[in-house]
Amino acid sequence: MTTLRTPNLVLRVWRETQGMTRPQMAEALNRTPSARRDNLTCDAKHIARWETGHIRWPTPRYQRALHDLTGHYPSALGFTAGPSTPGHHAPAPPASQPGSTPTDADLDSIGDLADLAAELSARGYTTALDTRPPRLTVGDREASNRGSIITVGPCFCLDEVPFSLRPPMPLAVTADAIDVLMRLAIARQHNRR
Repeated sequence: MTTLRTPNLVLRVWRETQGMTRPQMAEALNRTPSARRDNLTCDAKHIARWETGHIRWPTPRYQRALHDLTGHYPSALGFTAGPSTPGHHAPAPPASQPGSTPTDADLDSIGDLADLAAELSARGYTTALDTRPPRLTVGDREASNRGSIITVGPCFCLDEVPFSLRPPMPLAVTADAIDVLMRLAIARQHNRR
């Protein structure tokens, strides 16, 4: 059995956007009211385990401290409460080539992307679904981001970087992660100006 870890890029991007190193984030987390109340001791290694996908879902004590620090719940920070075998995903079959008959994998991918597009559209994002190859272009609500490309394999990938599990993971969790990533991208654009 192959174990595929999906890095938590949402959390890493949040941390980097805040200008924090892993030790600085751990220190900030330890200073939150929840961490002090629960006597948490977080360190850079723990942050690294979250960001590399070794820990896919924080314990309730860390969830409270993360919320105090970031203002977000775990699902919006890229954490995934996955299937009974943590970190295990079946590899996706290869997609067919443009111009050929769609494979079952293509049809599954198109279905997952269409469902995600509906969830994102309901949140005010612009979406455009391409079926050959299956991909979804997502634009933010402020139209300052012309579009990020979401593709699928064993995981959803944003601009070719895996960031969220596919169903049965609730699509709302994936949409929460996209929402955080899009807001962080906007913040980065404003900081560059």
